[in-house]
Amino acid sequence: MKTKTIAIFDPGSIELTITGAIKKNTLPEVRGAWSTWLESFNADTLDTDQDFADAAKFVTECKRVEERFAGIREEALKGKIFEAIKELETMGETTRQKRLEFDRAVTARKNEVRTEAIAKAMKVLAEALAAFPHRRQPRNGTETPDALLFAAIKGKSAILKMQEALETESARIVAEAKEYNDTFERTLYQVNKLYADVNEAVTDSELDMLVKTHFTEAPERAKFILQQKKVARDQAELEQQRKELEAAKAAPAQPVEPEPAQQAAAPASALAMRTMRVGATFTVVNEATTRSRIESIGGKDVKFVMMPKETK
Repeated sequence: MKTKTIAIFDPGSIELTITGAIKKNTLPEVRGAWSTWLESFNADTLDTDQDFADAAKFVTECKRVEERFAGIREEALKGKIFEAIKELETMGETTRQKRLEFDRAVTARKNEVRTEAIAKAMKVLAEALAAFPHRRQPRNGTETPDALLFAAIKGKSAILKMQEALETESARIVAEAKEYNDTFERTLYQVNKLYADVNEAVTDSELDMLVKTHFTEAPERAKFILQQKKVARDQAELEQQRKELEAAKAAPAQPVEPEPAQQAAAPASALAMRTMRVGATFTVVNEATTRSRIESIGGKDVKFVMMPKETK
């Protein structure tokens, strides 16, 4: 850290012995040292806490010199030496103006250094946060990154402590943002898998909104939504079946189209539309084979009765 030696100017080196005329006047010799001393500080070069501490001492020293000039003036007034008094007044007023001007410049420069430090910290923080695609939205104005940085440096007048506070708060904000982003992506993966496992269509924006709204509770919310969708589909399917059944009952009976095998035996089928009992005399070798052939052409309840033998 750079330091600056505070130059000391002692108005006590001014001697005036008055006996009706100025016998001794060191003002011309002292004036140059006094002028150099007033210009020894430049507010634009202040940067560190030590710089501002040295500047504060210089302001105090200006006040002391200003008061000392006034004291010398009072002493000289007793001798009624107008020129010496006038110069002392001028030097005192010039010192006062320098003190006020420099004090304002120091305050302005400190505010400038403070503003530059805050702007730089905000820029670095914004670049770091831009790396995270998913960010928690602030609930109010006090939770924005800028507001958090301002809150962190509140009451810190020292430049070094302010910079330390900005760095600490920025690191905390970035760590919190990373944790939120990582958790968001893990949860998004879980929710997407739940939809994929049941082949349920969903858009990326719907998934993002679901996680953004419910965050770590999003998987449970997704399960509930998927269950509701399944219940709705099942109910719709049952309702469709009910409507089809009612429509079938209300429709007039339609003739039954014969099967392909039946179409080949159309003449026999046509005859079989009426129930007829017929008798026939067969000489059979195998009763089961004959019954099967009769049934294949539409016969039903085929029975064989042994004919009585003829008597001679």
